[in-house]
Amino acid sequence: MCPKNKRVEFAAAAVLLGTAMAAAGDAAALKGQADRPPLVRRDLIPTAPKKISPPKRDPFTTQFFMEIAGGLGLTPAGEPRDVQGAPQGDPGAASAEPAGPPPPDIRYVGCILGRIGRTGLILFDGQALAVSSGEELPRGWKTGAITETSFEAIDPDGNIRRILLEGERK
Repeated sequence: MCPKNKRVEFAAAAVLLGTAMAAAGDAAALKGQADRPPLVRRDLIPTAPKKISPPKRDPFTTQFFMEIAGGLGLTPAGEPRDVQGAPQGDPGAASAEPAGPPPPDIRYVGCILGRIGRTGLILFDGQALAVSSGEELPRGWKTGAITETSFEAIDPDGNIRRILLEGERK
């Protein structure tokens, strides 16, 4: 016979022997299981899914908060009131100057210490920027002092806004 055939015969015999031993082991294991409790308690597994009741209120509506505000003496429109509950100012009067653009969303993510100085890593309206002190930012903003724990942004009017270190969001 060829050595190849002997290898095939040996492999076939090993597979048959393994199958026979596994069958004998399963029969022996089944005999011993009658004495031991099962690993999984089937009586604790729920058979039918539990019915969940509908929510009592929609978490995305403000109706609940408006009811609370009514109890505090606020109007549903949310007009500002003083401590005694009297309206503050004239709510019908229009503002003399138009409202400016909303302030940008600035997040201080980190700081890099280098030979030149500190470089702040910020997100300015979602745009990642690496800036140093005194640099111009979009929309007329400027950078102020940069420390390891905070970052100062100066708006076009010269007001300083201090942003604390947030790090990365997950």
